[in-house]
Amino acid sequence: MYRKYPMIRVKQADRILHTKKNVEAVESRDYAKLNTPIKVGYDAALLSYMANVAF
Repeated sequence: MYRKYPMIRVKQADRILHTKKNVEAVESRDYAKLNTPIKVGYDAALLSYMANVAF
């Protein structure tokens, strides 16, 4: 059902670059530039939201 994505340690500069690419993809509305499907981000956000609600 869900794929397992391994946790990868990254440098701070790589995180900034990743965020910049995400913002550029959303602003240009070219979702082919995204590194992962939108569903993965949705699931991650939903999981943390539900954890906050349960707490």
